[in-house]
Order: sequence, then C-alpha cells, then structure tokens
Amino acid sequence: MKTYRIISIITFLLSLPWVLRVLIPTFSTVTLISICIVLVCFILSLMIIRTILESNIQQRKLVLLFFYYNLFILAHSFFIANSYEQWRYLFTVFFPFIFITFFIFMGGNLMATKIIFKTLIFAGIPLSFLLYFSDIRGANDFTHYISFIYILLLITPYLSNIWKSILITISIISILFDIDLRSNLMNFAFIGAILLTLYLSPRGLIKFFFLNLRKLLLFAPILFFLLGVTGIFNIYKFGDYYKEIFSVKYANQQTSLSQDTRTSVYIDGLTAIQEKDAYLFGISAAGTYNTHLKEVDEYFNDLKIGRMGNEVGILEYLLRGGIPYIILVFMLHYYSSRLALMQSNNILCKLFGLFIAYKWFFLFVEGQPSLNLQNISTFLIVGLCLNPIFRKLNDKQIKMYVKSFFAL
Repeated sequence: MKTYRIISIITFLLSLPWVLRVLIPTFSTVTLISICIVLVCFILSLMIIRTILESNIQQRKLVLLFFYYNLFILAHSFFIANSYEQWRYLFTVFFPFIFITFFIFMGGNLMATKIIFKTLIFAGIPLSFLLYFSDIRGANDFTHYISFIYILLLITPYLSNIWKSILITISIISILFDIDLRSNLMNFAFIGAILLTLYLSPRGLIKFFFLNLRKLLLFAPILFFLLGVTGIFNIYKFGDYYKEIFSVKYANQQTSLSQDTRTSVYIDGLTAIQEKDAYLFGISAAGTYNTHLKEVDEYFNDLKIGRMGNEVGILEYLLRGGIPYIILVFMLHYYSSRLALMQSNNILCKLFGLFIAYKWFFLFVEGQPSLNLQNISTFLIVGLCLNPIFRKLNDKQIKMYVKSFFAL
C-alpha cells in the first residue's frame, strides 16, 4: 500500500507545475519549484525501484534503451549548454521528460495504473479549472493541461452514462476554450471517429479496420516526410489550397484546419541538422539554431542565442538525439500498438493501440516531448499495451477494472 501511495504522490506532484503559474506570479520561482518537484519525484521513484523493475512489460530492453539514450542526450547536452537560457531549457523541459519512462513501467502494473488514473481524474480535473479561470494562455493553458482527457474518452464505452456525460462535457469545454487550437480539434476528431466506428461497424470488421488504419498511421507520415524533403510533394502546401473550405468560426475567431504553419518549422529544424551534420546524435537538448520565423512572427526576434526546441515532435526528437532517437520512439509506438491490436482479448486495448499509432502520426504535426499530463497518460497506455496481463483481460473484466478508476 505504501508503494501505491508513493505512485499517487508522484503523479499528483507532476500535475502541479502548470497550476503553480496561477498561484505564484514570479516565473523564476515557479521554474525553481518545478525543478524541485521533478527531483523529489526521482527520489520517490528510487524508493519503489523494486516495483518498477518487477513491472510486467514486454520489450523491456527497448524501454530501458530508450531511458539510457535519454541519459546519453542529457550528458551530451552538458557539454553544449553555456548560457542561462540553455541550462533553463535543459532542466525544465528535457530533464523532466526522462521521467516519462517511469510511466511506461507503471503500465506494467495494473494496480499502479489504476492509482495513476484515479489521481488524474480526482486531482488533475479539479486542478485544471484553476487554469480555466486564469488568464494563462499558450502551451500552459487549460486546454493543454486537460489533454489527458483524450485517454479517458477512449474508456467511455465501459463507463456509466453519468461519467460519459461528464467527460464529454469537459471535452466540449476544452474545445471551446481555444477553438483556434487545431491540434486539439484533430485529437478529438480522431477519437470521435474511432469511437463512432466502434459503435457502427460490425464486430468482425473492427479488428481488420483497426489493423489497416494502424499501418496507415505508422507509415504514411514517413512517406509524406520523404516526399516533402525531396521536393516531390508537400502535404502541408496541399492543405493550404483548402484553408478556406476547412475553416471554423466561433466567437469571432476564424480557424483554418488546413492552413500551412509547418513548412517553415521543418525547414528550420532540418537546416540546423544539415548545417551541423548532426544526423547521428542531433544538436543535443541544449542546442540552438537559427529560425526563419523571425520574418513572420515578431516573437522570434527576441531569441538572441537562437531557438531551442520545436513544435513538431518528430523534429524535436531529431534535434535532441538524432536518427537513433527517432528509431527508438518509432519502435515503442510500433511494438506497443502491434501487441495491442494483434495479441489482445479486449476492445479497450485495441483502442489504446490505435491511439498510440495515431500519436506517432501526430508527432509529424505537433506533440512536443515534455513531461505534461498528455504525455504521461499516453506513455502510460504504451506500458499497458506492453503488459500481457492487461491484454489477456476480456471485455467484462476490463469493464470492472476501468470502473475502479472512477470509484472514490
């Protein structure tokens, strides 16, 4: 019981850094407290190291290799960082992300997974409304914080009508909070589509449909990436032709779902890799690079030492750790989604596997690797899909299990 209490404390502590901005106005103080929180969580995780090592997951060597490679990137970055901004980015963005491996391992323990979900539901959701009623916007706002709702929506087929209504209501609030956030709309649209498919499709065709959709989600972005960098076809420019058609207007805000905002970001990231010949190990988590976005956005004019990080997840992985890092991330998504769809006895695992494949697809659009609640919940289900015990449960057992998430 002590072990699971520690897991709950860790999850709760990691949900705090975003809401601290509401309670503490000084950014430097929030940054310092956030670093301390991550350090405390690392210490607490050492207290339950036996539970972590005994986690029942397949592809254990791959998960450990992912963890060790993150440590390698951290060590590499120590030799690159030479300014306050670089050290700040290293310790507030990349260093906490290393902890994401903890949640993959926790997915191999059904009780630990239940504790984490309960903490997200009964602590994360109430805390999110501190951000809703604040004036904080951007990557730390309510919509980004509550994005772990994506995973909870996948569970709704097993829930009571009351909880379905609560989760759907929160989802609508999230969408309307920032109707201009296209990534949020994409995520909800995908989840809605696969849930609708689940309800409307014949049971015998669901597995066939999910398996083929998984392949498309895993390999289509790689194909489009290769077509883009070779100059044959730019999918983002293609979408630009339809920016007027795929447009949404709400509360005097106009959102084009297909407008190209990524080509220049790709050019920046790939140019930095090419100029520094950093394909193998990247430019490190503390590396900086020039950006053409200064020409279109005044915000970037203030970047005196160059830009750090990238909105496009796949470019962020490439910049931090090179091609080997991307391969490791792909293998995690590939094997966990494959096991979920091909070696599971319940629909929920198949939904999780398909969503994991989608998250790989989404990395080519957005999805920065950081220690936020969306990534915590996503990597947690990666661990669940690698858990043979979870995959063996039938739908009746799954229904009893997920209902326990919502029991006080």
